Amino acid sequence: MNISRNILYIFSLYVVTFFYIILIISFTIRYSKQHHAKEPSIQVIKEDNWRNLSRNDTIKLSELGKILFLDKVPPTPKPTIFKILVWNDVARIENRHIKRFGNKRYNPWENCLVSNCEIMTNRTQLDKADAVLVPIQTLKSTKDLPIHRSSKQIWIMLTDESPYHPFMSKPASFLSKFNGFFNWTMTYRMDSDVPVPYGRALKKIVVPSETNIVIPKANPSKKVHVVNLSSNCGSNSHRWEYIKELKKHIPVDVIGKCGKNLCPGHFHKACDAIKNYTFYLAFENSHCTDYLTEKIWWNAYENNLIPIILGPSLENCKKLLPPNSYLHVDEFSSPASLAKYLNYLINSPKDFYSFFEWKHNYTIVNEHGYFQSQSYHFCRICEALNFNSNHTKVYDRLDQFWSAETDCYK
Repeated sequence: MNISRNILYIFSLYVVTFFYIILIISFTIRYSKQHHAKEPSIQVIKEDNWRNLSRNDTIKLSELGKILFLDKVPPTPKPTIFKILVWNDVARIENRHIKRFGNKRYNPWENCLVSNCEIMTNRTQLDKADAVLVPIQTLKSTKDLPIHRSSKQIWIMLTDESPYHPFMSKPASFLSKFNGFFNWTMTYRMDSDVPVPYGRALKKIVVPSETNIVIPKANPSKKVHVVNLSSNCGSNSHRWEYIKELKKHIPVDVIGKCGKNLCPGHFHKACDAIKNYTFYLAFENSHCTDYLTEKIWWNAYENNLIPIILGPSLENCKKLLPPNSYLHVDEFSSPASLAKYLNYLINSPKDFYSFFEWKHNYTIVNEHGYFQSQSYHFCRICEALNFNSNHTKVYDRLDQFWSAETDCYK
């Protein structure tokens, strides 16, 4: 009897042990599959994320944003023709984004990932529109927008200005009047539904030979090395106070309405006089997240000058610009300290050259339409209509998304 009980006990022990072994193996296989299923997406972000965007940054990006800033492969365009209606400010929008401040009309889908869109400007065609573009800068009243509209349409708020200056004739607080109206935002910020930055830095897939890269040499014999081009002689950024103090320690030329008027027609034609300098003061009128304008993308990079930035924070600039391609005022204790370093670079060819080594691995694209450069605004709308999520979205608190209090600093 005892022998039978012992045999039964041993047999039960084996069964239980075998059951636990099977359970452990099953859990291990299941966990391994889940782990490997998630791993590629994490790896892709790390691999393409040279900007070192945080996980929180990437979550905020629209599908189009991931294509533009994480080099995500775009999906197949949709088999339909999207109609885009420009609701207001038609002449100004056309002048910049279609004509590029000239007389010729350019194809808005040039170099675009898609071309299955049509642009309309007649409000009587509202019912036919899939998306309605509203440049808010010239809006003066909520009455400027229709009371009734189709829930199938996407209404897009466009602004190229910082949260300090969203309107020409209204205070920034006026933005709250449009809460609950817009479906998408279209701004220079990366986390917009339709990102339209003034320019972008792109990592090169194929590194070109040395002969394809133009790198200037330091020229200590120049009388003036530092330049700024401006038509707005006042701002929230205190940039003019900084320039005034900087001039005490190093010569600075100011070109435009705020100085030597060598280049009339500020946005209409490139200012070749800038090319005679070494450093460009890319001083923005606001210190706001992602707010880097043509001052750095065109005036500095396009003309082979080293940018000196006063605007977004240094950490923010690291996400947007090629490494070691610029100087930032936050890196220096004072204008005098900055001037001292600039004089050092002018007389140190090796260190001066280091600020152009980024050209071997990165390229700069201008996308704003100024100075006859290509504008991608309509292209980005069309791409967003093809690639962004179809999920219905409404900005109930537009003033929280576009706010100087949360996105700008003094």
